[in-house]
Amino acid sequence: MINKPFLKPAVTFDGTGTDVTAYYRGRSYALGLPGGAEVTAALSAMDGRRDADGIAAASGLDDAATGKLIAALNGTPLALEGEGLVGPAGVRTGREAFWRLEAQLWNFRQAGRTAGLHVPQLFHEVGAGRAPVDVVKGFCLEICHQVSNAPTEISLAIAHAPTKAIRDLYMHFYEEEYSHGDILREALATWLPDAGIGASVPLPSTAGMLANYNWWAESDPLLYAVALMRDEGSPLDAVNPPETDIYAAMKTRYEVPEKVVDRFEWHANLDTDNDHGFFPEQVFAQVQVVDDARYARLTKAARTIVEVYDAVMDDVLRYYSAQPVESRWSGGTVAALTG
Repeated sequence: MINKPFLKPAVTFDGTGTDVTAYYRGRSYALGLPGGAEVTAALSAMDGRRDADGIAAASGLDDAATGKLIAALNGTPLALEGEGLVGPAGVRTGREAFWRLEAQLWNFRQAGRTAGLHVPQLFHEVGAGRAPVDVVKGFCLEICHQVSNAPTEISLAIAHAPTKAIRDLYMHFYEEEYSHGDILREALATWLPDAGIGASVPLPSTAGMLANYNWWAESDPLLYAVALMRDEGSPLDAVNPPETDIYAAMKTRYEVPEKVVDRFEWHANLDTDNDHGFFPEQVFAQVQVVDDARYARLTKAARTIVEVYDAVMDDVLRYYSAQPVESRWSGGTVAALTG
């Protein structure tokens, strides 16, 4: 049983009806308890510093109902033990900063939605088979650029890690990720010319995103960890609706080589299957206190990574709807690289 509940800041709830419903990472959870002003106040009081008695005193909820509420949250992904997670009043620990940043990321991503996932228009167009096949090719090419940059950015995080503990975490992450770009490129070369892939120039938005990754990794291990919070999935995330499943559409609406679909879908699901979404918390946990100035930089990075990712997806749809994927490389560049 949780002693001092810390309700994750990304959790929102509707306590006005006959059953309290909580929303987290696009999924909904019925708590099986009647709502009311006291229940809402009790949930708001779960800051990780109060035990059941403190929550009851702060909310006006009676002791029995408070116990039922805490028991309903126990074992769900909605609340954590606050002991050791939060610091004294006025002190923001690294772990607390992580969970507060998770809320900001999801607020930016969901644009006001509580349940389900907000997905880029690209996924709708490909899912319905309306986009030209070059959009699918371009999507795979830009993903290949992103994944191929991982060894560079993680190496920068390792080289600039301020402590051995953080360096070791990023070294382990490097071992997991460094080969994925080559794995995707090998598959994509069954559909696009390998020399063209190697000579291709990322779209400007992709190049800008990767430059941000590199700079964040070099500047502050927590800045880079925030970017990974956006990129790395979790089994707790809501799944895309079937009509926006880009990999299902590759299989049924486009003639995409099976190896391409399998490898890219494998990589898209890998982070979720391995629960990489909470790897960054391990990095944040190495930092005892995150001061206000640093936290402000992290919140800016959280908004930036969401908006830049959306810009990449929008640019993929816009550019490759009008231009063939071969326009991203030139004969001269191919000759210079293969010469």
